Amino acid sequence: MATKTSTPKAGARPPTKPVSTAFPTVTPKPFTSSEQSAWAQLTQTLQNYGFTGNDLKNLVSWAKTELINGKDSNQISLDMQLTPEFNRRFPAIAERRKAGLPPISPADYVTAENNYEQAEQSAGLPPRMASWDALIANDVSVAEYTARINNGYLAVAQADPEVIKAFKDYYNVTPGQMAAYFLDPKKMEPVLLQQAAAAQIGGASATSGFGEINSADAMMLSKMGVNYSQAQQGFQKLATESQLYRGLPGQAEPSLSESELLQGQFGSNAEAQQTLARQAAYEAGTTRQGGGVGTTSTGATGLGALQR
Repeated sequence: MATKTSTPKAGARPPTKPVSTAFPTVTPKPFTSSEQSAWAQLTQTLQNYGFTGNDLKNLVSWAKTELINGKDSNQISLDMQLTPEFNRRFPAIAERRKAGLPPISPADYVTAENNYEQAEQSAGLPPRMASWDALIANDVSVAEYTARINNGYLAVAQADPEVIKAFKDYYNVTPGQMAAYFLDPKKMEPVLLQQAAAAQIGGASATSGFGEINSADAMMLSKMGVNYSQAQQGFQKLATESQLYRGLPGQAEPSLSESELLQGQFGSNAEAQQTLARQAAYEAGTTRQGGGVGTTSTGATGLGALQR
């Protein structure tokens, strides 16, 4: 019996073969020896630059594609600087360019970060007390950062409580805010270090028996180069000679203002120094004569030059 063959109806679509959903197997093209060398160099570069996470994964994939497309490692390194992953890792490079500062290479960027970290570790501070990116963007050198820590922050924070109090009184900065204040990349180092010195001078005056001085006078002495040890000695001397600048009954010599007094003690204010010398002579004369001296219209008599 013959098998009946069905005839497709007019307009019907012919049967199709099933479509496979499996992706075809693709054998990756192996690197040539030169490409393999370039890939090893790029891999090392990415590791040295400190890329991590998805940014590292994305750059690895991107760099492979660039190599397959025939670019050498030097060109790929240059092109990498245009990627968002690179700008996230090294934001200060673009910030320095906008500010007109000298360019910095990624290698120098990483070196600066390592040196910032060493400075923090040496001072016993946790890493990234300040933003390293911000430090680089604001052209804060490692030497300057180290000075901010040692001669600024630590010089105040580890000093006598009166120094810490003076800094708070002068600049309205609490001990808890002090590290951030000194390590702020936008503040100028010379001003910060002068403020630290002024606080030390203010603390020395408070503990010497002389009494507290105001911030303007403390800053004046700081700018004159007076250090903490010199301030201690000078204020202790003034504390023992208070009668020389406060005046005595019947004394015609006018009293000195605090600023004049400090300039006479620590600086080169000749007039103030002469006033102190005359008052010292007057005091010496009253002591020799039992509380009084012979005077004329020009002042005390019988007094020679007296060294304070």
